[in-house]
Amino acid sequence: MSKEPFQEKLLSLVSKFEKDKHHYLSKEYLEAQVRQDFINPLFEALGWDIENKKGLSPFDREVILEKGETTGRPDYNFRIDGATKFFIEAKSPSVALDNVNHILQAKTYAWSTKEVYFVILTDFEEFKLFDASLKPNPKYPNEGLIFDFKYTDYLKNIEKLYLLSKEEVEKGSLERLLPRDVKSKRLRIPVDRAFLEDMTQWREELAKDIHKRNFPSPLAGEGQGEGYVRNNSNNNYAHFLKANIFQDMGQYDDAHKEYLLALREKGKEADVWYAIGLLSLKQNKPKEAEEAFKKAAEYNRQI
Repeated sequence: MSKEPFQEKLLSLVSKFEKDKHHYLSKEYLEAQVRQDFINPLFEALGWDIENKKGLSPFDREVILEKGETTGRPDYNFRIDGATKFFIEAKSPSVALDNVNHILQAKTYAWSTKEVYFVILTDFEEFKLFDASLKPNPKYPNEGLIFDFKYTDYLKNIEKLYLLSKEEVEKGSLERLLPRDVKSKRLRIPVDRAFLEDMTQWREELAKDIHKRNFPSPLAGEGQGEGYVRNNSNNNYAHFLKANIFQDMGQYDDAHKEYLLALREKGKEADVWYAIGLLSLKQNKPKEAEEAFKKAAEYNRQI
């Protein structure tokens, strides 16, 4: 769709919202409804095949939609030739988009992919476009904000909104929106490096507590505990020691099995998950390590 028909459709949508805005802003008007009534038509007018009317395969369709209110995945995934260009996280108009949790949720979807640099947070009443290549920071939730319009300002900003059309995105319009100033370039930390920085912090915090409890550190010297293991081969403490020994010997799969058995010891979960995290790093499994350290931190807070 060219810019002129888009302007006509945008005017129609804005007028529709304004006419019954009290209804649309009420809590009875749900996210699924605003997606159907406003967000879908808006992006269809921008040339995107929202409903897959072309009948493309799941691998080739332009837009992937999540049904209902989802957790862990964005509501819309917009793609060119199978490559995601931006996400949309939708909310009902009664929800405040300035809520830090909503902003961080939307930005984290894109930032954690390592390859999607843009995310939109919208309830149609308001429209926020973020540079999500910057690590989400709860202290500065609006960092990376590129657009922030109320629906009453859409027509005045039609040129900017049209940059999100399929036609313009294919030409590289989004990439040209990335801030080029020195501060933004400095803040644009690669996801892998930021992940390692977070991992290091978790490990340091957990290591301070690991020696306060009864289980030995998985970093203990080689051969620690063989006598105890021989005499107490089936208790949970022995499983932990056996896992440490297997880890020292480089038998990582056996070590992992023993750590899982050691999790049966109530009150020691933080120690075991911490050890599993270290083991996962040795196995070059960063995602598994991240999950293990998160679980260790969660259990550590309960002690």
